[in-house]
Amino acid sequence: MVGSLNDWQKERQFRILNNKKEERGVKVIRFGIERVIDVKELLVGNIALLEPGEIIPCDGIFVSGHNVKCDESGATEESEAIKKVAYDDCIMLWEQAKREGADVHAFDAPNAHTDCFMVSGAKGLEGYGKDIVIAVGQKSFNGRIMMGTSLVTVSLVD
Repeated sequence: MVGSLNDWQKERQFRILNNKKEERGVKVIRFGIERVIDVKELLVGNIALLEPGEIIPCDGIFVSGHNVKCDESGATEESEAIKKVAYDDCIMLWEQAKREGADVHAFDAPNAHTDCFMVSGAKGLEGYGKDIVIAVGQKSFNGRIMMGTSLVTVSLVD
């Protein structure tokens, strides 16, 4: 009986520590006010603030900032840093490349390492900026990968 009680207490402590590990503060602008919220409280439509060294918690569209570069190798296996430009600037760059006759769908397009999409799970290498949240949790890029991984694990066990 004592051993069972001890095991139960250890398991309970482990769960508490595991839940704390998953807690992570994210800077957002919500209703025009900058605040830090738990990553689980992030909602589509929030404006996430990006800083160097952060793991991007959600999918989004980059709207403004300065010199933002991300390492998306964990998500896309792309080895080079991806420069992020604001959505409007990205559209303008691709239209300009199209007018100049470049194949904008090819990997060797002039701006192949430049885009406006923030991918969850990527790491911000440098720069500061803002992006509009378009997917969180299981609906995000990283969330879908994690759900796919857990489904494979379950099917292998069965």
